[in-house]
Amino acid sequence: MQVCILAKNENIEVVREKARQKIEKFANHYQILGIGLSETGEKPITHWFCTFDASQEMIDKLKSIQEFTEIEVTNPRSFLKKFKLSLIKG
Repeated sequence: MQVCILAKNENIEVVREKARQKIEKFANHYQILGIGLSETGEKPITHWFCTFDASQEMIDKLKSIQEFTEIEVTNPRSFLKKFKLSLIKG
């Protein structure tokens, strides 16, 4: 299943640290929330995003540490459109 995760820039360090602590094996293999976003697609970054294929077990683990994030099983384009965010260009 394709999972999408979004966090506000102001919370990114807390979210990444929590992911490293709770799901260490996962966090060591993926760049957690490494894609910068904004409403305009221009800097400054206001949100961070990642998407990947995950098992139901992994999705459940992610949702258990969901504080400060939005997590959905969905298409990345639809997810970003829902939150009116665009990838930072350049």
